Amino acid sequence: MNHNAILMKFFKRIKQFISKREPSFVRILFEAFAIVMFWYGTWGLAEKYLFPENPTLSYCTAILVGLVVLFVDDMSISEIHPGH
Repeated sequence: MNHNAILMKFFKRIKQFISKREPSFVRILFEAFAIVMFWYGTWGLAEKYLFPENPTLSYCTAILVGLVVLFVDDMSISEIHPGH
């Protein structure tokens, strides 16, 4: 088997594992780990490439970009809150 076939089989099994309807402790841990890793990578890239010589400007730019995204989304994050 070549590497692509092995990777495709691996990702197919992960997708089957995640796509179960009932939340389990392991699934919740897996999703939490994925979210943390996403933010870890995003944070690392921002620190490396978003004005690395000027942290204050970098932080202010990140805040501004975040506010613009929220404004474009009508200042609503209700999609991620299960009660709304």
